[in-house]
Amino acid sequence: MIAGAAIGWFHRRTQPDAVGPRFTEALLARRPGTVVDAWSGGVMRIELASGVYIDVRLRALFDACQADRPGCSAAISAALDDVDRADRATREPKRAMLRPAIVNEASSGFSLGYVTEPLVGRFELRYALVNGLAATFVTSAIADRLHLDRAALKAEALAAQHAEPVPELDALPGSTAIFSVRSPGDPPALLLDRERMKQFATRLGTPRLYAAIPAPAALYLAKADATGAQALAQAMPAGGFDLLAYDVDAPDGAAMTIAPRTP
Repeated sequence: MIAGAAIGWFHRRTQPDAVGPRFTEALLARRPGTVVDAWSGGVMRIELASGVYIDVRLRALFDACQADRPGCSAAISAALDDVDRADRATREPKRAMLRPAIVNEASSGFSLGYVTEPLVGRFELRYALVNGLAATFVTSAIADRLHLDRAALKAEALAAQHAEPVPELDALPGSTAIFSVRSPGDPPALLLDRERMKQFATRLGTPRLYAAIPAPAALYLAKADATGAQALAQAMPAGGFDLLAYDVDAPDGAAMTIAPRTP
């Protein structure tokens, strides 16, 4: 009976709806004055008392707790350590932490002080200092500390991303047309890696892909046809979204465009 009660306790404490509050409670205890600024698709954006914004990929923490229930407390503590390192990186950045990130947010990166570059539509390229499950966007001040201009910042971030383990495609549950990209870095940023995109296109048997970003740090791909567009529209959260088209054979700079919603 005691063993059964313990198993039930671990199960309840490691459910996603319990892990999030546990992480938040521990975060506020370690860093009083922290504010949860946003929450979307398994990514929590927090604002530290110092004014630094940090994104925490709690979906990965949920998965870790599900895989190792007795180790969930240790996983939460490790995620808090990642937040500490991300905060410290704003003052002591290292080039090895650099990764690219593609975002589509209401506020532009420029207005928030980040180094940013427009891509297509409202999508923009930013750069992040990544520390495990936590990341913070690069500001001009951080770029100066790294002694990198914009061109060098982009080159180093993209090279670091390409050197990561090969990303994988997982069929979206309940769909035969959509694939979710699994990557140690920011999946949407793989749209900047022509070689990786060609590999995805080969896997799907098409030279042209549709892509959609359902949430921060998430990327869906499908064949660029009416079936793919419809499936992506049905899988996206309620409300409008931008459908991206990626042509692996297009010239550099023209591979990614905004696609009509009704091809």
